[in-house]
Amino acid sequence: MTDWWLSHIKPKDVVVDIGANVGETSKAFLDIVGPRPGEVYAIEPAPECYKQLISLADVRDNFFTYQLAIGDFCGTKRVFHYRHWTLLPKDENDPRYLARDYHDGQDQSLKGEFTAQYITLDTLMWLLPGKSADVIKIDVDGAAYSVINGGRGYLGMRNGTKLILELGCEQPEQPSARQTLGLLEMLGYKFLLEGGEASEQEITSKLHTDQTIDIVCLPKARVYARC
Repeated sequence: MTDWWLSHIKPKDVVVDIGANVGETSKAFLDIVGPRPGEVYAIEPAPECYKQLISLADVRDNFFTYQLAIGDFCGTKRVFHYRHWTLLPKDENDPRYLARDYHDGQDQSLKGEFTAQYITLDTLMWLLPGKSADVIKIDVDGAAYSVINGGRGYLGMRNGTKLILELGCEQPEQPSARQTLGLLEMLGYKFLLEGGEASEQEITSKLHTDQTIDIVCLPKARVYARC
């Protein structure tokens, strides 16, 4: 992810970093939100990444880590850990197994495999002390739809939470970027690219030329009918 969207994070914000990896974006979030009441919650399932992530928690009292994967179900799944696709099913018959070669020219060697504990975004938000967030960042290697789908209850409450989302080119058997954007629109969000507000068509067109793009999703203003 690039950093133009950092301007949408403010001092004292509560930020949830889903797909925190080794904590590079979490560090940037901590610098912006400052001390309490600003807080950062970092979510990362891969053991090797998580070991580096928790080292940040030793020096900041407003940084919290959870070794979890966020999806649209609660349970466990045995997954491969490749260098670029962290959460692929361990099933050669699953079409997503072939997506391990998705990034042309990048190192796709297997780093290991592990059992990931999955929960939904709705469950995660219920577990957090404040049960709300100002910003949620989602960077989950093409699985954004499942994260958002598992958060319909929380996101549908129109609580003002902004989303920072990495969208990638489509994977086999995964919902498309268009479906992801459609779900967000149904939940009441509008979209920003680096140059300003963008439509679903503009975003999907940009994905034809870029492997991944970053978007900011802002809640639309509510419209109340007059009686």
